Amino acid sequence: MAGWRDRAVCVGGEPEIFFPSEPSHPNAYAVARAVCAQCPVRAECFNAAASAEGGRAADYRYGMWGGLTPEERASRHRAARKAETP
Repeated sequence: MAGWRDRAVCVGGEPEIFFPSEPSHPNAYAVARAVCAQCPVRAECFNAAASAEGGRAADYRYGMWGGLTPEERASRHRAARKAETP
């Protein structure tokens, strides 16, 4: 049985699209975002990144995963932690 990565739209794609050399450029993730928007395993991809990254700050996250930039994933993590706090 194939894993979620085998069903990802990005398989075989150019890594530079998802891991740009200049991630701070305003359009660095534009193509990756469009590819991810069409992907049937975007949620699985995000969950894998969230699991691997844990509570790391955005500076320690890299690349587009699950349709989200490092900053967007860090923001989601902070929001989830805040929601867990009574």
